[in-house]
Amino acid sequence: MVSSRLVFLVSICILVSQAIAQPDFLHHFCLGKGNYTSNSAYNTNLNQVLSSLSSNTEIDYRGDTKPDICRSCLNKATKLLPLRCPNQKEAIGWYDDCMLRYSFRNIYGIMEASRFFYTWDNYTVSANVDQFNLDLRTLLDSQRVQAAAGSSLRKFAAGKATAPNNQTLYSLVQCTPDLSDQDCRECLFGAMGDIPNCCDGKQGGRVIRPSCNLRFEVALFSDPSVSPPASNNTPAAKGKESNKSRTVIIVVPIISFVVLIIISFCIYLRVRKPREKPQKIVSGRKNSSFRNGENIENLLSYAWKNWKQGIVSNLVDPTLKAGSTTEIMRCIHIGLLCVQENVAQRPTMASVVLMLNSYLITLPIPSEPGFFMNNGTESNICLQWEHDSRVT
Repeated sequence: MVSSRLVFLVSICILVSQAIAQPDFLHHFCLGKGNYTSNSAYNTNLNQVLSSLSSNTEIDYRGDTKPDICRSCLNKATKLLPLRCPNQKEAIGWYDDCMLRYSFRNIYGIMEASRFFYTWDNYTVSANVDQFNLDLRTLLDSQRVQAAAGSSLRKFAAGKATAPNNQTLYSLVQCTPDLSDQDCRECLFGAMGDIPNCCDGKQGGRVIRPSCNLRFEVALFSDPSVSPPASNNTPAAKGKESNKSRTVIIVVPIISFVVLIIISFCIYLRVRKPREKPQKIVSGRKNSSFRNGENIENLLSYAWKNWKQGIVSNLVDPTLKAGSTTEIMRCIHIGLLCVQENVAQRPTMASVVLMLNSYLITLPIPSEPGFFMNNGTESNICLQWEHDSRVT
């Protein structure tokens, strides 16, 4: 039996339209995590696993994918990936119909988002782009929740929605079933956030990651007549690209963003009650100002300085850092947009609602807040704020 300490392998089958023989991968990564020699135990174990994969393994496949197509695709992948990444201990390759990944380290149950690629339709949305994006966001959000709630056998969702211009919008999302519900949601959330980078204004597109993928089109690209898989054990997926699309490859270092901010001011500070206000409890700071060493910091100014320096995690209560980092970052970003000094640059309430509900909208970079203050005494800070409030 092959030692699980030597080879960890993830395979996944996905049919997006008709099966077409592929002479090469849609894309592959040789991850450069180390090499093995031709006669090593790792080489022997890897060959043994790959040779038995498609015939002796229950395989996770998408709900509209036929098992025989999946196994045929994996059979090609097991032969080609070691050739494309010779003597590499870790590699991943995608066909239109399947994904194969192997590694010397444990990759089971670990979300991977550092290497991914995009494809998109050459046709653009002719009108009502904002409404199209909102409809797409709503559809993908619903499917993200549905897929994450899936079992350890399958985390997949597909559906359709009415789009502007008398069109029907089709989409699907999928996570590798070894992911936790939270990791599946996070992976798809990040993939949705990449849509503006590749497919903004396009009628179709795909974001494909090792741990999850999504696809949307204005034409039906899946086969809903195929029965869902009865059982399985390995991971996840993707859809198939039309021959009219282009591909961009991106390698992204894993960067952890942990940020949250509660922006508030010291209106009526002189008559405040001794009880702690909710804003103070959540942020761990007073809702007006606080002492930072020998200086008195205004919370908004302190938040802005930390944002500019890329260290806004200083504002986060440790108990809140386990939440969705992407959502936290976006909330901070929107909050700072709302307090910019130039009133004309501040978003309207309608825009704020759209920003909070649609991650397909790219947020502008915020400028300095209107009430930015340097360090000083608490009394001076509050007097200045009260003066500005009366003027406003």
